[in-house]
Amino acid sequence: DKITHDVCLMISIILSITKFFIFNLRGQELLRLVRKIDNTRAEQSNRGDSETVSILDASYRSARAVTLRMTCFGPVPAIWAIIPIIMRKVGIFPPERELPGTSWYTGRDSESPIYETLYVLQYFSMQNSFFTAVGPDLLFVSIIVHAAGQLEVLNARLRRVGEMTNPHKQLKPQEELPHEVCCEEMAWTDLCSCIRHHQAIIKLINEIERMVSKIVLLQFLGATVIICVTLYQSSKHTENMAALLMLQGYLGLIMYEVFMYCWHAEDILYQLMSASYSYYALLRQVNDK
Repeated sequence: DKITHDVCLMISIILSITKFFIFNLRGQELLRLVRKIDNTRAEQSNRGDSETVSILDASYRSARAVTLRMTCFGPVPAIWAIIPIIMRKVGIFPPERELPGTSWYTGRDSESPIYETLYVLQYFSMQNSFFTAVGPDLLFVSIIVHAAGQLEVLNARLRRVGEMTNPHKQLKPQEELPHEVCCEEMAWTDLCSCIRHHQAIIKLINEIERMVSKIVLLQFLGATVIICVTLYQSSKHTENMAALLMLQGYLGLIMYEVFMYCWHAEDILYQLMSASYSYYALLRQVNDK
Protein backbone atom coordinates (compact mmCIF):
# COMPACT_ATOMS: atom_id res chain seq x y z
CA ASP A 1 0.00 0.00 0.00
CA LYS A 2 2.77 2.42 0.87
CA ILE A 3 4.40 1.76 -2.47
CA THR A 4 1.25 2.88 -4.29
CA HIS A 5 1.23 6.06 -2.19
CA ASP A 6 4.81 6.72 -3.20
CA VAL A 7 3.97 6.06 -6.85
CA CYS A 8 1.45 8.89 -6.64
CA LEU A 9 4.06 11.14 -5.07
CA MET A 10 6.54 10.19 -7.77
CA ILE A 11 4.02 11.05 -10.51
CA SER A 12 3.43 14.43 -8.87
CA ILE A 13 7.16 15.10 -8.70
CA ILE A 14 7.61 14.14 -12.37
CA LEU A 15 4.74 16.43 -13.35
CA SER A 16 6.15 19.31 -11.32
CA ILE A 17 9.62 18.91 -12.84
CA THR A 18 8.14 18.71 -16.35
CA LYS A 19 6.00 21.82 -15.86
CA PHE A 20 8.91 23.70 -14.33
CA PHE A 21 11.13 22.72 -17.27
CA ILE A 22 8.54 23.86 -19.83
CA PHE A 23 7.97 27.04 -17.84
CA ASN A 24 11.67 27.91 -17.97
CA LEU A 25 11.98 26.85 -21.61
CA ARG A 26 9.18 29.21 -22.66
CA GLY A 27 9.80 31.88 -20.07
CA GLN A 28 10.30 34.68 -22.61
CA GLU A 29 7.11 33.79 -24.47
CA LEU A 30 5.15 33.74 -21.23
CA LEU A 31 6.63 37.07 -20.19
CA ARG A 32 5.67 38.59 -23.54
CA LEU A 33 2.15 37.19 -23.17
CA VAL A 34 1.76 38.58 -19.66
CA ARG A 35 3.01 42.00 -20.75
CA LYS A 36 0.56 42.00 -23.65
CA ILE A 37 -2.33 41.29 -21.30
CA ASP A 38 -1.13 43.94 -18.82
CA ASN A 39 -0.80 46.57 -21.54
CA THR A 40 -4.25 45.78 -22.91
CA ARG A 41 -5.82 45.98 -19.46
CA ALA A 42 -4.02 49.25 -18.69
CA GLU A 43 -5.18 50.78 -21.97
CA GLN A 44 -8.77 49.73 -21.36
CA SER A 45 -8.72 51.00 -17.77
CA ASN A 46 -7.41 54.40 -18.86
CA ARG A 47 -10.43 54.89 -21.12
CA GLY A 48 -12.55 55.35 -18.02
CA ASP A 49 -15.47 53.19 -19.13
CA SER A 50 -17.18 52.03 -15.94
CA GLU A 51 -18.48 48.74 -17.35
CA THR A 52 -15.10 47.78 -18.78
CA VAL A 53 -13.33 48.68 -15.53
CA SER A 54 -15.85 46.58 -13.60
CA ILE A 55 -15.21 43.56 -15.85
CA LEU A 56 -11.44 43.96 -15.54
CA ASP A 57 -11.71 44.19 -11.76
CA ALA A 58 -13.86 41.06 -11.69
CA SER A 59 -11.30 39.10 -13.73
CA TYR A 60 -8.52 40.32 -11.44
CA ARG A 61 -10.46 39.22 -8.36
CA SER A 62 -11.18 35.85 -9.94
CA ALA A 63 -7.51 35.22 -10.72
CA ARG A 64 -6.53 36.29 -7.21
CA ALA A 65 -9.19 34.04 -5.67
CA VAL A 66 -7.85 31.03 -7.58
CA THR A 67 -4.39 31.71 -6.21
CA LEU A 68 -5.60 32.18 -2.65
CA ARG A 69 -7.68 29.01 -2.74
CA MET A 70 -4.67 27.01 -3.84
CA THR A 71 -2.73 28.28 -0.83
CA CYS A 72 -5.27 26.42 1.31
CA PHE A 73 -3.73 23.21 -0.04
CA GLY A 74 -0.24 24.37 0.90
CA PRO A 75 -0.19 22.40 4.19
CA VAL A 76 -0.99 19.12 2.38
CA PRO A 77 2.68 17.99 2.32
CA ALA A 78 2.95 18.88 6.01
CA ILE A 79 -0.18 16.86 6.77
CA TRP A 80 1.22 13.97 4.76
CA ALA A 81 4.44 14.09 6.79
CA ILE A 82 3.09 14.88 10.27
CA ILE A 83 0.05 12.59 10.51
CA PRO A 84 2.14 9.37 10.69
CA ILE A 85 4.15 10.81 13.59
CA ILE A 86 1.03 11.84 15.48
CA MET A 87 -0.72 8.54 14.88
CA ARG A 88 2.37 6.63 15.91
CA LYS A 89 2.43 8.55 19.19
CA VAL A 90 -1.14 7.52 19.96
CA GLY A 91 -0.43 3.92 18.99
CA ILE A 92 -2.42 3.73 15.74
CA PHE A 93 0.47 3.42 13.30
CA PRO A 94 3.10 0.66 13.56
CA PRO A 95 5.87 1.55 16.01
CA GLU A 96 8.58 1.18 13.35
CA ARG A 97 10.14 4.36 12.13
CA GLU A 98 9.13 4.99 8.53
CA LEU A 99 9.95 7.93 6.33
CA PRO A 100 7.13 9.81 4.53
CA GLY A 101 8.35 8.38 1.22
CA THR A 102 9.60 4.86 0.69
CA SER A 103 13.37 5.07 0.33
CA TRP A 104 16.63 3.55 1.47
CA TYR A 105 19.66 5.74 2.05
CA THR A 106 21.83 3.88 4.54
CA GLY A 107 21.52 0.93 6.84
CA ARG A 108 20.87 3.32 9.74
CA ASP A 109 17.94 5.29 8.35
CA SER A 110 15.81 4.58 11.43
CA GLU A 111 18.45 5.75 13.91
CA SER A 112 18.61 9.23 15.41
CA PRO A 113 19.57 11.82 14.25
CA ILE A 114 19.70 10.38 10.72
CA TYR A 115 16.01 9.52 10.80
CA GLU A 116 14.93 13.02 11.85
CA THR A 117 17.21 14.63 9.27
CA LEU A 118 15.90 12.47 6.44
CA TYR A 119 12.32 13.07 7.57
CA VAL A 120 12.76 16.85 7.41
CA LEU A 121 14.53 16.67 4.06
CA GLN A 122 11.74 14.58 2.56
CA TYR A 123 9.13 16.99 3.89
CA PHE A 124 10.86 20.00 2.34
CA SER A 125 11.22 18.04 -0.89
CA MET A 126 7.46 17.44 -0.94
CA GLN A 127 6.73 21.07 -0.09
CA ASN A 128 9.05 22.31 -2.81
CA SER A 129 7.44 19.94 -5.31
CA PHE A 130 4.04 21.35 -4.35
CA PHE A 131 5.02 24.94 -5.12
CA THR A 132 6.88 23.89 -8.25
CA ALA A 133 3.81 22.02 -9.48
CA VAL A 134 1.09 24.56 -8.71
CA GLY A 135 3.06 27.71 -9.58
CA PRO A 136 2.92 27.26 -13.37
CA ASP A 137 -0.69 26.06 -13.08
CA LEU A 138 -1.73 29.23 -11.30
CA LEU A 139 0.04 31.39 -13.89
CA PHE A 140 -1.63 29.60 -16.80
CA VAL A 141 -5.06 29.69 -15.18
CA SER A 142 -4.68 33.40 -14.41
CA ILE A 143 -3.86 34.05 -18.07
CA ILE A 144 -6.96 32.07 -19.07
CA VAL A 145 -9.08 34.10 -16.63
CA HIS A 146 -7.86 37.39 -18.10
CA ALA A 147 -8.46 36.10 -21.64
CA ALA A 148 -12.06 35.32 -20.68
CA GLY A 149 -12.28 38.82 -19.22
CA GLN A 150 -11.19 40.29 -22.55
CA LEU A 151 -13.97 38.37 -24.28
CA GLU A 152 -16.45 39.72 -21.76
CA VAL A 153 -15.23 43.26 -22.48
CA LEU A 154 -15.77 42.56 -26.17
CA ASN A 155 -19.34 41.43 -25.50
CA ALA A 156 -20.03 44.62 -23.56
CA ARG A 157 -18.72 46.74 -26.44
CA LEU A 158 -20.82 44.83 -28.96
CA ARG A 159 -23.94 45.42 -26.87
CA ARG A 160 -23.27 49.14 -26.89
CA VAL A 161 -22.82 49.13 -30.66
CA GLY A 162 -26.13 47.29 -30.90
CA GLU A 163 -27.83 49.97 -28.82
CA MET A 164 -26.49 52.66 -31.14
CA THR A 165 -27.94 50.87 -34.18
CA ASN A 166 -31.26 49.94 -32.54
CA PRO A 167 -33.97 50.42 -35.18
CA HIS A 168 -36.72 50.70 -32.55
CA LYS A 169 -35.39 53.87 -30.97
CA GLN A 170 -37.45 57.04 -31.31
CA LEU A 171 -37.02 58.77 -34.67
CA LYS A 172 -35.39 62.17 -34.60
CA PRO A 173 -36.57 65.30 -36.36
CA GLN A 174 -35.27 66.07 -39.82
CA GLU A 175 -32.97 68.79 -38.55
CA GLU A 176 -31.15 66.24 -36.39
CA LEU A 177 -30.41 63.92 -39.29
CA PRO A 178 -26.70 64.85 -39.53
CA HIS A 179 -26.32 63.90 -35.88
CA GLU A 180 -28.01 60.56 -36.57
CA VAL A 181 -25.65 59.94 -39.48
CA CYS A 182 -22.76 60.78 -37.18
CA CYS A 183 -24.00 58.17 -34.70
CA GLU A 184 -24.10 55.58 -37.45
CA GLU A 185 -20.52 56.41 -38.41
CA MET A 186 -19.48 56.11 -34.77
CA ALA A 187 -21.23 52.76 -34.54
CA TRP A 188 -19.41 51.56 -37.66
CA THR A 189 -16.08 52.74 -36.25
CA ASP A 190 -16.77 50.98 -32.94
CA LEU A 191 -17.77 47.81 -34.76
CA CYS A 192 -14.50 47.79 -36.71
CA SER A 193 -12.63 48.32 -33.45
CA CYS A 194 -14.54 45.40 -31.88
CA ILE A 195 -13.60 43.16 -34.79
CA ARG A 196 -9.92 44.05 -34.40
CA HIS A 197 -10.21 43.45 -30.66
CA HIS A 198 -11.82 40.07 -31.34
CA GLN A 199 -9.02 39.10 -33.72
CA ALA A 200 -6.43 40.07 -31.09
CA ILE A 201 -8.22 37.93 -28.49
CA ILE A 202 -8.34 34.94 -30.84
CA LYS A 203 -4.61 35.32 -31.43
CA LEU A 204 -4.07 35.51 -27.67
CA ILE A 205 -6.12 32.37 -27.05
CA ASN A 206 -4.22 30.51 -29.77
CA GLU A 207 -0.94 31.43 -28.09
CA ILE A 208 -2.26 30.26 -24.73
CA GLU A 209 -3.40 26.97 -26.24
CA ARG A 210 -0.05 26.43 -27.91
CA MET A 211 1.85 26.91 -24.66
CA VAL A 212 -0.55 25.22 -22.25
CA SER A 213 -1.97 22.27 -24.21
CA LYS A 214 0.92 19.87 -23.57
CA ILE A 215 1.11 20.78 -19.90
CA VAL A 216 -2.63 20.29 -19.46
CA LEU A 217 -2.46 16.94 -21.25
CA LEU A 218 0.29 15.74 -18.91
CA GLN A 219 -1.63 17.08 -15.92
CA PHE A 220 -4.79 15.21 -16.92
CA LEU A 221 -2.94 11.95 -17.58
CA GLY A 222 -1.08 12.10 -14.28
CA ALA A 223 -4.18 13.19 -12.38
CA THR A 224 -6.19 10.30 -13.83
CA VAL A 225 -3.69 7.76 -12.53
CA ILE A 226 -3.42 9.47 -9.15
CA ILE A 227 -7.19 9.78 -8.69
CA CYS A 228 -7.78 6.13 -9.56
CA VAL A 229 -5.05 4.88 -7.23
CA THR A 230 -6.08 7.23 -4.43
CA LEU A 231 -9.75 6.25 -4.60
CA TYR A 232 -8.80 2.59 -4.62
CA GLN A 233 -6.58 3.05 -1.58
CA SER A 234 -9.29 5.08 0.17
CA SER A 235 -11.75 2.22 -0.27
CA LYS A 236 -9.27 -0.15 1.38
CA HIS A 237 -8.43 2.10 4.33
CA THR A 238 -11.91 2.89 5.60
CA GLU A 239 -10.88 1.93 9.15
CA ASN A 240 -7.48 3.63 9.07
CA MET A 241 -8.30 7.26 9.75
CA ALA A 242 -4.71 8.47 9.36
CA ALA A 243 -4.25 6.94 5.93
CA LEU A 244 -7.71 8.14 4.92
CA LEU A 245 -6.93 11.75 5.88
CA MET A 246 -3.66 11.65 3.98
CA LEU A 247 -5.30 10.25 0.88
CA GLN A 248 -8.26 12.63 0.93
CA GLY A 249 -6.05 15.68 1.34
CA TYR A 250 -3.89 14.58 -1.56
CA LEU A 251 -6.94 13.73 -3.66
CA GLY A 252 -8.46 17.16 -3.05
CA LEU A 253 -5.29 18.87 -4.24
CA ILE A 254 -5.10 16.87 -7.47
CA MET A 255 -8.79 17.32 -8.25
CA TYR A 256 -8.61 21.07 -7.67
CA GLU A 257 -5.70 21.37 -10.10
CA VAL A 258 -7.80 19.71 -12.80
CA PHE A 259 -10.90 21.69 -11.80
CA MET A 260 -9.10 25.02 -12.28
CA TYR A 261 -8.35 24.33 -15.92
CA CYS A 262 -11.80 22.89 -16.70
CA TRP A 263 -13.80 25.64 -15.01
CA HIS A 264 -11.99 28.66 -16.40
CA ALA A 265 -11.46 27.18 -19.87
CA GLU A 266 -15.21 26.61 -20.03
CA ASP A 267 -15.66 30.32 -19.26
CA ILE A 268 -13.73 31.14 -22.44
CA LEU A 269 -16.09 28.91 -24.45
CA TYR A 270 -19.08 30.60 -22.83
CA GLN A 271 -17.78 34.08 -23.64
CA LEU A 272 -17.02 33.04 -27.23
CA MET A 273 -20.60 31.83 -27.62
CA SER A 274 -21.85 35.09 -26.13
CA ALA A 275 -19.75 37.04 -28.63
CA SER A 276 -21.24 35.00 -31.49
CA TYR A 277 -24.77 35.78 -30.28
CA SER A 278 -23.86 39.46 -29.92
CA TYR A 279 -22.65 39.58 -33.52
CA TYR A 280 -25.79 37.81 -34.68
CA ALA A 281 -28.06 40.20 -32.79
CA LEU A 282 -26.14 43.18 -34.16
CA LEU A 283 -26.46 41.95 -37.74
CA ARG A 284 -30.20 41.43 -37.26
CA GLN A 285 -30.58 44.99 -36.01
CA VAL A 286 -28.64 46.35 -38.98
CA ASN A 287 -30.72 44.31 -41.44
CA ASP A 288 -33.99 45.35 -39.80
CA LYS A 289 -32.96 48.94 -40.04
